Amino acid sequence: MPTLSDSIRIVRHLALEHDARAFFQLAASEAAQLVGADGAALLELSAPDTLRYRFFQGLPEAYQALISDYRLSVASGTVGAALRRGEPVFTPDYPNSPDALPEFIQAGLKANLILPIGAPGQALAALSLAWFKQPPHAAPDDATLALLGLIADLINTRFYYQVQADQLSEQALSDTLTLLPNRRALDEHLPQALARSRRGRGSMALIMLDLDDFKQVNDVHGHAVGDILLQQLAQRLQSTLRTEDYVARLGGDEFVLLLEDISDTSALLAMLVRINAALTPLYTLPGGIEANCPASLGITVYPEDDGTPDDLMRHADRALYEAKRHKTHRKHSWVLYSAIDHKNASRRGRDLLALLPHGLELHYQPIIDVQRSCVVRLEALARLRDGDTLHLPGTFLPLFDDAAHHQLFDAVLAQTLAQLQAWEGAGFRTDVSINIDGQLLLAPHLPEQILGQLLHHHIEPGRLTLEILESGEILNQDEALRQIHSLHTLGVRLAIDDLGTAYASLLRLRDLPIQEIKLDQAFVCELDSRVDDLPFALSIKDLANGLNVALVAEGVDSVTIRMLLPNLGIHVMQGYGLCHPLPADQLLPAIQPALDRLDTPEDTGLMSLYARHLSLESSLLNLLEQAPQLLSASNLANLSLCPLMPMLQAHPQLQQLHARQHALMAYIVNNPLGNMRGQIEEYRVLGQQIRHLLATQIAAQDNP
Repeated sequence: MPTLSDSIRIVRHLALEHDARAFFQLAASEAAQLVGADGAALLELSAPDTLRYRFFQGLPEAYQALISDYRLSVASGTVGAALRRGEPVFTPDYPNSPDALPEFIQAGLKANLILPIGAPGQALAALSLAWFKQPPHAAPDDATLALLGLIADLINTRFYYQVQADQLSEQALSDTLTLLPNRRALDEHLPQALARSRRGRGSMALIMLDLDDFKQVNDVHGHAVGDILLQQLAQRLQSTLRTEDYVARLGGDEFVLLLEDISDTSALLAMLVRINAALTPLYTLPGGIEANCPASLGITVYPEDDGTPDDLMRHADRALYEAKRHKTHRKHSWVLYSAIDHKNASRRGRDLLALLPHGLELHYQPIIDVQRSCVVRLEALARLRDGDTLHLPGTFLPLFDDAAHHQLFDAVLAQTLAQLQAWEGAGFRTDVSINIDGQLLLAPHLPEQILGQLLHHHIEPGRLTLEILESGEILNQDEALRQIHSLHTLGVRLAIDDLGTAYASLLRLRDLPIQEIKLDQAFVCELDSRVDDLPFALSIKDLANGLNVALVAEGVDSVTIRMLLPNLGIHVMQGYGLCHPLPADQLLPAIQPALDRLDTPEDTGLMSLYARHLSLESSLLNLLEQAPQLLSASNLANLSLCPLMPMLQAHPQLQQLHARQHALMAYIVNNPLGNMRGQIEEYRVLGQQIRHLLATQIAAQDNP
């Protein structure tokens, strides 16, 4: 019989193990030791009625070889019996059990104990403890079974969060509207596809596709109809391309196609004709709408264009620009990138670079904490002035090579720090951030150069934030890591910009001295029309909190999104919905009006209600897991204390479901030794029902 100290030791060891694989192996090992089993294995549902082995510990090699790729049916075996009954199943004489499987008898299994993991009837996994040498003399006593049940509960909790993390990672690589791979997935796939083409000495075409009249569809018929058109476009592309081809959605109406193993120019031309034919027919949309929405394509082909993945993307984008520029009088819908175009672009890039430093014009956009109604800092955004023409970054950054990017960074840093110094002399003190291309982290002496500029302008390092624009796997390179740590030691704040294109960086933040992440505007700009994106945004916020880094939402370009984000606990943001980027001499008079506009009535719309409920449920479940002593059953039972109840008054069915959630959570807090797993799952199901009803009402509201 295990002692109290045994129980405390086991729970403490498991609670302190952060690595998922090590946790499962430790849990299996501790459970096996408790009952004197020879080994243990963790099985999970890989399909509704099929189990597969995920981890095993201490099992004979012959048995490991048998189960490594083995699939079990829930309808058979001792594991299936335990899951069907929803309780532990002890089999002291396995060879003579009616549930025994012949191949396991042959492998020498003499006895086993199966513990379901998850709520009764909803178990997602099982822990199998196995005896191969001698079967146990007796069944485990009640105290041992209770401790094994606690281990199973801990596994279930970790398993749930592991599944959530896996889903979050998968969602981070998938476009929620079209279900195609997204930009982050493309960032991972493109280098691999290019490497395959180089190894096989084959050709690969990268095609950037953009719809010509999509904005008109959105403006005339609404975003909901536009979304359906994009879904139909994605289906047309998937049905047209070969199985070995790849299509991803960058955002909006921009898509990228990768065609590997292109034998020659005629094969590429044939594919382009097929793609064009698939995109030519009218789109049939709800309400009897038929829309003509032709596409423009920019193409570059490896090995004729033998560059990096970023080079290929830039070159295809440049060809796309040419295709769209001549769309009214073009013979084909596509333009192929060529070296001649590249020379012209290089010449244009040199002309624009020559405008530095005197033609550099910085516009500053406030990053605002809407909860505290204050400016956190300003972001300096570069423009290039050429007479009456003001060039935005999208027109010159793609034309710059690494040396030009470094020259631009130096000019932006010097002008920004000089402006900070001037503002401070005028009585206005603020912090500032500037963008730095990830490739510049490989530049020698970068920290020393930045320190020299800070000292020259008498600016404390902590007032400067460098927003790292990561491309590819730059943060995996040793030199970049050394530079990042040197900049941190210097006192400069570091942020990862455009989280999403660098999602993998978020998972590495625990090893990096990063103080902030910026949520990519591609996630943010459509939040008010995409209810399915709200859980992902909340997951990123929770993950940022867990990693103890700040989160800033970019692309807050409407009042609706600005009022929606605080319901998810995201309070620091920037975008046109708060304040436009402005030149230094126009900025200060615009700040106070921008802050005054924050003083607006609370948003009680359905999207805000959905977001607030999602956030509240997540917070309560996190508290229940991490600090249950902070939860008060009496407060939970008092519906008048719930901030959602006034918003739910107009929705009696939702109010009733939420009241049941309150009662259930109060009961869980009052009865911590009860059937917690089943009750927590019931609590989650109630929440899902509430949000499903809300999502249905939101959809009806958007499509009356």
